[in-house]
Amino acid sequence: KQSGGYCTPWGDGGGDLCRGEQPQPKGYHQCSDVDADFYNKNCNRKCMDEKCASFGQQGDTGGTEDLCKGYTWDKTKKRGKLKSTIGGLTSDSRYECNMKITLDHYIDHNGIHIYDSTYLQGFSCV
Repeated sequence: KQSGGYCTPWGDGGGDLCRGEQPQPKGYHQCSDVDADFYNKNCNRKCMDEKCASFGQQGDTGGTEDLCKGYTWDKTKKRGKLKSTIGGLTSDSRYECNMKITLDHYIDHNGIHIYDSTYLQGFSCV
């Protein structure tokens, strides 16, 4: 489903991953090439998908915590802003909100259910 609009919250309301709200996690280098509005420079949609997918932080159990939840895509300027949270969408035909999708599944191993949230990732417009 594709709807025009930008991901919320944003700005002082939070949600902009490269604004520096988070501690310096693994993958924070993904924010080294952003403009004053925290949009990634010289990064097309495929690049934004890859940046968001690889943005993680080592968790307490040695796994990777998923810090990037998606990105706002500015259709006019062809640029994206990584998001640490996506709580909604504000209608605006110049933007698209792209949310990372992670399909979770269980692996049954000798009667033990193992939770795996890294099975598949993708992006869609909300």
